[in-house]
Amino acid sequence: MAATEYVGDDVALAILGHGIDEWSDPPSRIPPGRRIVHLPHVAYEKLFDYTASADIGLLFYRNTCRNNFYCAPNKLYEYIMMGLPVITCNYPGLVAFVEGEEIGICVDPEDPCAIAGAINRIAGDEALRNTMSRNCLRLAKDRWNWEREFPRLYDAYANLSAHLQVRTAGSHATDVSIH
Repeated sequence: MAATEYVGDDVALAILGHGIDEWSDPPSRIPPGRRIVHLPHVAYEKLFDYTASADIGLLFYRNTCRNNFYCAPNKLYEYIMMGLPVITCNYPGLVAFVEGEEIGICVDPEDPCAIAGAINRIAGDEALRNTMSRNCLRLAKDRWNWEREFPRLYDAYANLSAHLQVRTAGSHATDVSIH
């Protein structure tokens, strides 16, 4: 929220949802005069339309556990599938992927000036934004999609199932299998 003080006049921030904890009432947290729009909870089926209308996807969350620090959240892949350049946390699980694939910029999530700088850079550079968008769509088409991931997931479950069947052979435990 503090970053909006430093973004260009041509940038508006849209926040969707009801929020949690100190954000349980988002409109009360929005400083007057900022270019921020709050939309209440949006049904999952309609979320795609709202997200796809954006120019940049912001993805910030707290470093409260190892999962947050080392892993990439599902929202990142949703943004990639929609071709949205991403601005996100400079956590190890994100930097190599986001900046390595040139799909966005990683910044210190506690630094409003760094966040605003990344927003202004992508918003103000159409060629950069288009390149990042193309890179996102290329990744969605070539790598991060169900058709490519399903065989790996299926094989992992099949291997697990075979391992469990071997371990439980001869015991009274129920065998696990995938059909």
